[in-house]
Amino acid sequence: MTRKHKRNVAARVDKSSSSMFNNNILITLILFIVVLGFIYFCFINNHIQDDAYITFQYVKNFIAGNGLVFNPGEYVEGYTSPLWLIILSFFVMVDAEIVQTAQVLSVFFGAASIIILYFLGILIFQKISKSDNNIVVLKTFALSASLMLAFNGAFQYWSISGMETSLFVFLTLAGFYFYYKNGNGKNLFISSSLFTLGSLTRPEGWLIFGLVFIDLFYNKFKQHSIKKLIKDKVVLVFLLIFFFPNFLMLIFRLTYYGYPLPNTFYAKTGFNFSYLESGLRYTLDFINTYTFYGFLLILVFSLLLTKTIRKDFFLLFVIIFVYILYVIGIGGDVLPIYRFFLPIFPIIFLLVNLFLFTNIHLKFSQKNNIIHTFLPLIILLMLSAYNYYSPKAKIDRFAFYEDNLVTKMSGTGIWLNEYQIKKNKKLTVAATTVGAFSYYSNSVVVDMLGLTDEKIAHEPNPIPEISQSESGWKERNYDADYILKRKPDFIYFSTGIKPSAFAERALFTKEEFLNYYYPYYFEAVEGFTDIIYKRKDSLPSGSNYVKFTENPKFDLAFIDLYVKAINIKFDTNKFDDIINVSNKLIEIGPKNFFEPYRLIGAALGFKNRESEMMEMVKKSLDVNFYNMNGHIILFSYYMSNGDKSTAKYHFDILKELDPDYLIASRIANSF
Repeated sequence: MTRKHKRNVAARVDKSSSSMFNNNILITLILFIVVLGFIYFCFINNHIQDDAYITFQYVKNFIAGNGLVFNPGEYVEGYTSPLWLIILSFFVMVDAEIVQTAQVLSVFFGAASIIILYFLGILIFQKISKSDNNIVVLKTFALSASLMLAFNGAFQYWSISGMETSLFVFLTLAGFYFYYKNGNGKNLFISSSLFTLGSLTRPEGWLIFGLVFIDLFYNKFKQHSIKKLIKDKVVLVFLLIFFFPNFLMLIFRLTYYGYPLPNTFYAKTGFNFSYLESGLRYTLDFINTYTFYGFLLILVFSLLLTKTIRKDFFLLFVIIFVYILYVIGIGGDVLPIYRFFLPIFPIIFLLVNLFLFTNIHLKFSQKNNIIHTFLPLIILLMLSAYNYYSPKAKIDRFAFYEDNLVTKMSGTGIWLNEYQIKKNKKLTVAATTVGAFSYYSNSVVVDMLGLTDEKIAHEPNPIPEISQSESGWKERNYDADYILKRKPDFIYFSTGIKPSAFAERALFTKEEFLNYYYPYYFEAVEGFTDIIYKRKDSLPSGSNYVKFTENPKFDLAFIDLYVKAINIKFDTNKFDDIINVSNKLIEIGPKNFFEPYRLIGAALGFKNRESEMMEMVKKSLDVNFYNMNGHIILFSYYMSNGDKSTAKYHFDILKELDPDYLIASRIANSF
C-alpha cells in the first residue's frame, strides 16, 4: 500500500469517525429536546391527584411523630408505596414543601424513564441487529421509542400527578436494562435491586419480579443441571436481594399493621363478575385508545415468529400478556387515564419500534433504498402524534376536573379545620374522597371506601339492593352501619348533596342517617356554595324520629329514583319528568325524606308557578324542619314581599342551624 493510499484510507476513517461523532451529538441533542418537551407538556397539564394527599397525610403524621398512620392511633396501611412515602418524608424533613416536591419528583422520574428507555432500546436493537453496525440507526430507533413515551398523554398526566407512578415505571425499565445488559452477576444484582425497589413502590412490582425470576431460572436451567442450578450463586443472590427487604417489610406489616398486604389491596380488589367486567372495560378502553384497537398489539406479538427475538426477549411478551390479565383480574383502576398500564406502555412502544426495525429497516437496508431509513420513522412519528392528540381532549378534561376537585377538597379541609378551632373540638368526618380533604382538615377522617379504614376493608357490609344498582364508582366495599356507629360530626359526599358512591347511597337506607343528619351549606371556595351533612346538635327522639316502617310502601329503590331525579337537567323539557319521578319518590321513600318536595318545588319555580312552589317548600319543612334550603327560599320570598317579621323567623333559624349559609348567600347582615 502506497503512502498516498494510506493517507486516503486514514482520511476516510477520520471522516467516518467525525460523522459518527456528529450524528451521536445530534441524537443526544434530540433526546435532550424530547425530555424538555416532555417536562413542558407535563406542566402545561399541571394538576395534583387527590389520592397523592393520602400519602402526604401519612408523611405529615410520620414527621409529627404520630407514626405511619392516616389518623393518629389508627394503625392502617392506607398507602400503596412505602418507597415513595420514605422519599417524600426525607424531603419534608429538610423543610421542602410536599406538594411541589412530589410533582417535581414525579416529573423527574418521568424524564428519567424516557432516558433509560432510550438506552434499553439501544441494547435490544444491538442484540437483534448483530450484522448491522450502524449505531446511529439503532440509536434513532431507540430514540423513537422514547419519543412515543414522552408524548404519551397518559404518561404526562401521571408524571405531574405527585404520585409514585413514574418512579415505578423508571425502576421497572432500569431493572430490564441491567437484566439484559450482559447477564453477568454484577448487572443481574443491580437489576434485582431495582426490581426490589419497584416492589416497594407498587404491589405490581412483585408480579414483574416473579416473571423476571422465572425467566432467569429457565435460562440458567437450559445451561446447567438441576444440581448445579441449585448451587448457582447468581440465581440465589438475585432471589435473596429481592427476598430479604420484602421479608423485612412483611414482618413490619404484620407487627405494625397486623396484615401481610396493604389495606388498599383488601379495600379495592375483589373476585367476582363485577370486578372482572370492570377490569375488562378498563382494558378494552386502553387497547382501543393506545394500540389502534389492538392492531399494535398484533404487530408486537407477531415478533414471536422471529426465532432470535423469541429466544432473547420472550420475557417482554410475557410481561405484557400477564400484566393485561392481572389488570383485568383486579377490576382495573378506580382512577382514570390508564395508570395501571403505564409500566407496559414503554415496552409496547419499544416492541413496535422493533417490529418496524426488523420488518422494514433490516429487510430493505441491503437494497440501499431510502425506504429503509425514513418510512419506519415517518410511521413512528405518526403513531406518536396519534397517541398524543387522540385522547388529548379526554386527558385535558380529567386534569381540569381533578384540579377543581383538589381545590374544592382543600377548601373544605381548611374550612373544617377553622370550624373545629372555633368550636375547640376535634372533629370526626366521614368521606368518600379523603385525600386533600383530610390533609388540610386536621380532623379524624373515616374513609367510607375503606382505603384507610381496617373495618371496611376487611369486613365490609354491602347492601345487595345498593350494590346491584348502576354507579360510576368501582369501589364496592362499604359499611353504613359502621360509619354511623362512629357518630361522625360531618359526612361529606364528593358530589355535594347527591349520593353517588355505593357507600354514600347506603347511608340513605339507614333511619339514623335521615333522622340525625341534615344538609349543611357552606362556602369553602369563594363563590361556590358546597354541602356537607351535619349531625344535629340535639338528637331527635320520640315522635321526631321517623321509622321507615311508617311508610308501608317503602322500597330501597327510592335511592335510585332520588339520584335519577337529581340527574335530570333543569330545562323546560324536563320539569315534568322531575315532578313525576319525585312524586314516585314520595310514594316509596321514607316519610321524613324532604328532598323530593324540594325538587318538585324547584321545578315549579322554574315554571313560574310560584304559589305551588311555595306550597311544596313549606311541605318540605313540615317533613323535615332541618331543610336549610327551604328556609332560605322562604326568607327570600318574604323579604321580597315586605314581610320582614316572617323573613326574620327563617333568618334566625338559619343563623342557629346553618350560619354559614347566611355567609355563602351574602345575607348574613340582613338583620
